[in-house]
Amino acid sequence: MPDHKPWLVLQGRPGEFYVDHVHPFGASSASSNAGMISNAAVDIWSRKGVGPIVKYEDDITVLRYPKTTSSFTSQGFFYTYDKSLVIHIVSPLHIPWHPEKGTPEFISVFAYIGLQWDFNLKRVSLPEEKRQKHLGRVRSFITQYQRGKCTLLEVQKIHGSLCYISFVYCDGRSRLPSISNFSMRFDRSNSSQALYPPRSMISDLRWWLRRLEDPNIYRDLTPLGPPCDPGFYVDASTSWGIGIILGSSWMAFRLLPNWKDADGPPSRDICWLETVAVEILALILERCNISNARIVIHSDNQGTIGALNKGRSPNYHINMSVRRIFVTFSSIMVAPVMEYIPSSDNPADPISRGELGPSSSRLQAAFQLPLELSKALSYILRPPGPSSSRIDKWSTPFSRSTRATQELLLPSNVLDQIHDTLISSFAPSTRTVYGAGILRFIEYCDTLGISEEDRMPASSLLITAFVSSAAGFYSGSTINTWLSGIRAWHIVNYAPWHGDCASVHMARTTAHKKGSAFQKPKRAPVTLDHLLTLRSQLDLSLSFHAAIWAAVLTAFFGCRRLGEIIVSNGKSFSPTYHITQGATIAFKSLPNNSVVASFHIPWTKTTKQNGAKVILTSRNDILCPVVALQNHLRINKGAPTSKALFAYESSPGQWTHLTKADLMFFVANIWSASSLSAVLGHSFRIGGTVVLLLSGVPPDVVAATGGWTSMAFLTYWRRIEDIVSLSTSNAYSSSDIATLNSVFSNFRPVS
Repeated sequence: MPDHKPWLVLQGRPGEFYVDHVHPFGASSASSNAGMISNAAVDIWSRKGVGPIVKYEDDITVLRYPKTTSSFTSQGFFYTYDKSLVIHIVSPLHIPWHPEKGTPEFISVFAYIGLQWDFNLKRVSLPEEKRQKHLGRVRSFITQYQRGKCTLLEVQKIHGSLCYISFVYCDGRSRLPSISNFSMRFDRSNSSQALYPPRSMISDLRWWLRRLEDPNIYRDLTPLGPPCDPGFYVDASTSWGIGIILGSSWMAFRLLPNWKDADGPPSRDICWLETVAVEILALILERCNISNARIVIHSDNQGTIGALNKGRSPNYHINMSVRRIFVTFSSIMVAPVMEYIPSSDNPADPISRGELGPSSSRLQAAFQLPLELSKALSYILRPPGPSSSRIDKWSTPFSRSTRATQELLLPSNVLDQIHDTLISSFAPSTRTVYGAGILRFIEYCDTLGISEEDRMPASSLLITAFVSSAAGFYSGSTINTWLSGIRAWHIVNYAPWHGDCASVHMARTTAHKKGSAFQKPKRAPVTLDHLLTLRSQLDLSLSFHAAIWAAVLTAFFGCRRLGEIIVSNGKSFSPTYHITQGATIAFKSLPNNSVVASFHIPWTKTTKQNGAKVILTSRNDILCPVVALQNHLRINKGAPTSKALFAYESSPGQWTHLTKADLMFFVANIWSASSLSAVLGHSFRIGGTVVLLLSGVPPDVVAATGGWTSMAFLTYWRRIEDIVSLSTSNAYSSSDIATLNSVFSNFRPVS
């Protein structure tokens, strides 16, 4: 090989060399023949003052600006050249212009590199024939390969097409990694290899299909102006969470323990976390109504910057975050300009490691984290969790400040013990109901933009406003329950409560009046017909049936809430609240040959930890609660003493708590099939009360049976006209009537 020849040699596989001897000029491919001619034309035009010019190989578009020395006329601007002059300048080259493409005059809507550009509307789109072409290619791939194998060549074709048009369909960039990731699974040495496309790829192609079916998609090219730098910084650390700086304000989000594998494939890493920081910033900007701008965002993670600049990532989680970021920014017309900043200079760095800024500069921006993020992150003041956890876990600047002061007086473990003691004073069901009220209050404050500092202690004005906002939309009792939850939340955090003032009481009165339409109808009672129908469908030799029958009659004739004798769900069982198999049950015979069964339940809604005694009296019929209880204890005698009283053997040697949900589901199916009225768990207590009163049991005895100590007992009376009439008639015995007649006789006038 002569030394003077500037040939370019490239090595491929070991022992294979490729020599470029046609037009070698470096490590870059030479242009085509048509491209070289086009380059010559561009050089000539540029020297003659024609431009700007955009060119790709043989696709040339010459543009022009109006003359700056001439004024605007009714016919338009003055220009230095027209199309005929442009062609004349390069006519000596004898360029073979395409007979169909191009236009004889300058126009504002034209095609270039396969796209349609509209200067007047400042947009770019796919020409109709191109849209139909790519639509057909996507549809054909889905039809052929959604249930069949495809080759690498087919994947590369569809991937190349979609990469090309993603310039217009920018939101489709995050729909490309599933295709490129799939292509990496092929063996490049086996061109005939065929593989099944993954479901994620087919799903993304269906998205492309829907987008390409719409002929009105375009990319807006309206300039957003120069980038502005308002001081937005993001950072993340795997040891604590995410920190965000917005000018002089900050926000922080704490990682949950299982953040790496909380959702989807286990590929979450620091780069994903840094990308999520940008996603949260996008949500904040959306909530703050920032729009139509190019905004600089500083990050110290090059992987995040690269993914956002490309609009996609091969990492599943990062790609999904990029997709959501694009949707958010597109909706508010914000173009992010990512800039790298060293970690040492990033003001968000200490925030991301838990070194929070002053509470006065914490940003108050209410927004909902996407479901995917809520499984990995929590807002530092309100971690996610069940409703019952809010009174315990949700904090405010006041509660945190109070805790810091308390730690100067007592050790943290002692304070934790005190806090747990206070929280334990509320039954689990109460904590759940109270949590709903706390959530409603926080949502209301978010809507008004109330600062965290002003939410606790809540002023009387804020509480009154909260009640007023709900009046007429919810029942008065519901609003009162919400207030009870907010009050309890204040108490356990040592915050003063301002909800007992006159303005709040007046607002509550109005809420009761306006909310009367939202009051729930009175619960229908369980009747004797319900019980007889249920009994006809039971085999009391079966463990589950025996437990069901005993629990139903205990709740009915003991006038007890269902939740006081059985557990709400399998996870809620606690000996603190539920009677166990090991409890003492006393059976006592009375002089009239009746048998009384009694036992102590550890917790009731009204007596709390003092519990109450359940008393059941035998009956001379098949509805005898004492016989039902004895049968249950005999059939299920093998249950461990640590299990709930009404546990049953679900499989040999496997004992299961009878739950409220299981019981209600079982009996509801039987009663519905017999066209009996639908009932709720509280209906057993109501039905038992009515039956005992109609049987002539004195009201005070019934009240004692059900554990009532106030006139609230009257709210459970159904068929009150029958109960009052019966009690009144029983009060007037024959001797009483005779005595009364004698008294009236003494007042008759003497004739």
